[in-house]
Amino acid sequence: MVGSWCGVRVFGMKVIISFLIFCLGSICNAELRTWTAVNGKEVEAEFVSNSDGQVSLKMKTGKIFKVPLNKLSKADQDFITKMPSADSAEVKPVEITAIARMAKEWKEKVESRRNDGDRYYYEKGTDTLYSGKWYEVENNGEIYGIATIKDGKFEGSATWYRLNGFKIRESHFKDGEEIEGSEKWWNDKGEPVETQLQALGKEEAKEIKNRVRVAKSINSMKQITLALFSYAKDHDERFPASLEDLIPDYLDDRSDD
Repeated sequence: MVGSWCGVRVFGMKVIISFLIFCLGSICNAELRTWTAVNGKEVEAEFVSNSDGQVSLKMKTGKIFKVPLNKLSKADQDFITKMPSADSAEVKPVEITAIARMAKEWKEKVESRRNDGDRYYYEKGTDTLYSGKWYEVENNGEIYGIATIKDGKFEGSATWYRLNGFKIRESHFKDGEEIEGSEKWWNDKGEPVETQLQALGKEEAKEIKNRVRVAKSINSMKQITLALFSYAKDHDERFPASLEDLIPDYLDDRSDD
């Protein structure tokens, strides 16, 4: 498993107040909310996201503007902490569907191979190392992953989403290796938590662990079967006396692949 996110823009206090006054009275919608600046000025807008201390609000016209979180009232700040933010990154259902479609297309044009003991991703049918996005659907369509691959290896951020669109996990990679301590977890409400168990819940974590174990067992059986027949083909239709004879020419001895 391996799949990014948001910039920061700082406004001066005068710019914020002017913009709030400009927006005041120009928006009216059942989903809108009244927001109050620290100086008491108010504006109606729809909450979009909160990232790195910048709150994105959407006007009725559809235009989105950003306001520093600390320039809003304490009540607004408390309200925002309970909302999905860029750190819990809600993805709309249509985007989840798009990830599934792109994962299918991705597998049609990219393949992984062993090279000098490491796994690399190549443009299918070529020796060209793949660079671009990675998409994956896991756990029978319950988890959706997005990441970046550079020169055949994972690089940068990788994010996994639930079917409901909320982030479940995020981590960062450098030269194909996951950076230790970089992973973050969210529960099914989009709230940040400390561990995988807290993110999944005991039952879900147990179920996923069982699925992974079964999948690995089936994959190992397939690899051993293919390795046995490949060995036999090269040795006058004779199978090896021991599975150790398959390593390393026919079978990788790493248990995680």
